[in-house]
Amino acid sequence: MRKENVTVGIEAEKLRALRFYLEKLGTTPQAELEKCAQELYRKNVPGPTRSYIDSICAEDEEQAGGRAGRTGGTARQ
Repeated sequence: MRKENVTVGIEAEKLRALRFYLEKLGTTPQAELEKCAQELYRKNVPGPTRSYIDSICAEDEEQAGGRAGRTGGTARQ
């Protein structure tokens, strides 16, 4: 499933400090915000809805894998 971007505003000095300290932990603001977004989703979207969306994502991945397997074949002579 395709991803969408969300823009969050933060003061430049705060972002600079956040990057500095997260780098020491081996991570980035982007990675931490992605974790937060997943937790927000898990906490607020009902389980049956998440299961339905997961099944759609799995089908999309299977179809994408099938298309990739069909391309790149060699021509027979």
